[in-house]
Amino acid sequence: MPSQNKNGDVFPVPTSPIPVHRFPKKGSTCTVTTASTSRSGEGEDESDGAVTWTEAEEKKLVRKLDWCFLPTVWLMALMSWMDRSSIGNAQLAGMGLDLDLSDDQYSMVIVVFYFGYVSCGPLSNLILSRARPRLYLPFLVGCWGLLTLSMAFVTNYTNLLMLRFSVGVFESGLSPATIFLISCWYRPDEQGKRISATLSAALLGGAFGGIISGSAAAWLEGVNHIRGWKWLFGIEGVFTIVWATISYWLMVDFPGSESTAKRFGERGRQIAVGRVKKEGVLLGRLDGEGSLTAAVERLGKVKSIRVALSDWRVWTITIGVGLLGCSTVLAYFYPILIFEMGFESITQTQFMTIPIWIMAVISAVLVGYFADSFPHHRSLMMGACMGSAAVFSSLVCVIQSPHARYGLLFFMAGGVWSSIALYLSLLAVTFSDMHPEARAFALALPGAVGNLGNVYGAYLFPGRDMPEYFMGFGVISGTLGAGAVLFFVFHVLLRKRRLLRVDE
Repeated sequence: MPSQNKNGDVFPVPTSPIPVHRFPKKGSTCTVTTASTSRSGEGEDESDGAVTWTEAEEKKLVRKLDWCFLPTVWLMALMSWMDRSSIGNAQLAGMGLDLDLSDDQYSMVIVVFYFGYVSCGPLSNLILSRARPRLYLPFLVGCWGLLTLSMAFVTNYTNLLMLRFSVGVFESGLSPATIFLISCWYRPDEQGKRISATLSAALLGGAFGGIISGSAAAWLEGVNHIRGWKWLFGIEGVFTIVWATISYWLMVDFPGSESTAKRFGERGRQIAVGRVKKEGVLLGRLDGEGSLTAAVERLGKVKSIRVALSDWRVWTITIGVGLLGCSTVLAYFYPILIFEMGFESITQTQFMTIPIWIMAVISAVLVGYFADSFPHHRSLMMGACMGSAAVFSSLVCVIQSPHARYGLLFFMAGGVWSSIALYLSLLAVTFSDMHPEARAFALALPGAVGNLGNVYGAYLFPGRDMPEYFMGFGVISGTLGAGAVLFFVFHVLLRKRRLLRVDE
């Protein structure tokens, strides 16, 4: 069913696997055929109906969605990153001494988180495709908040390992779930901004972790005979649990759900489904109270995984993100790297990590906004950002001045986290033509493999290499450079694929 604007111009709705994005002029009216569902008892009857809406109606819906959905997942991501990355601040505040951790044991504490994170992320998205996001995401957040709170009471290395692994299991579902929901609710030219905004929460979480840790070390150390790092985990855990409870009332379900009709009205639900369907995004039909099933039939978990793994785009992005993932381990070593560059005050070191994260936030948000203007060039931009980060990492290896190396960490952070913002939006756009259940798995797989980089990356900065850390920065330079080349090639292949689809 084509859509028309008020001047009579026709905009065909894409039916090919690769959507051709055409955006009507201001003041246009869109018409899209959607499935309207009526329920009687346990059965379902679906009929096709034309849904027409104006640009003003669509903007009103998006504005309402932004105000309830984005702040909710933003604060969830903030809590996630704070709870995850504060282990480095806790180590510097005395956790390692209290628990008698060796360098290898501390590295394992970092690594074990990713064993849980990597193994459960893709499976969590498969669960989400059949669950209610409004219930599932607050449940995940509450669980890892309780586990973080429990870390304030650990007394030995074994208990710390078990808790870190469990936190990784529950945190693994948040990021892929957020991307999946954004791909279901927003058009491709809207996704980059929202994904970058969500990522900024994770980056600010790294900055806030430094603030809280610095405060704990300076002001709460020894209060009520409790060490500062214990206060750190306790405060973060309590905040996370409180927000998990509040988020239930704010989180949205999938566009076609009954809760969407209750929140945005039946008219809003029709527009929400129709506007993304117009862009070639495959959704599903309503099942129960808000879960998502197949557009025609359910694939099932095994077939969903098989469909996703049979797509060469999934493998290419997964390999590229795997190469990018190694560089994100720097988040855990920023306090230690800065301290060993010659800055003697622990409190000063904690707070000197904050400007690096601010640089990362600014870069990621700007690139995300810019990328929405060129939705088919995200892979090209990603290659450029990874390449620039590789250059700055190489310079860290050869420059010995502590202040110059500190400055280079700024530019490295900008390149690395801009690349992550681009890859997240690249996923949502590239896989929009997939079956919903297969897309849920495909969106989570690259992130899971990318986080494997933190497993070997945790061993790239041993204490014996201080303060130069040639091995760590050398490996990161190589992986970033290889990833840049891969995404340049991927851009060319995607462009050829789009041209072939147009010719057909």
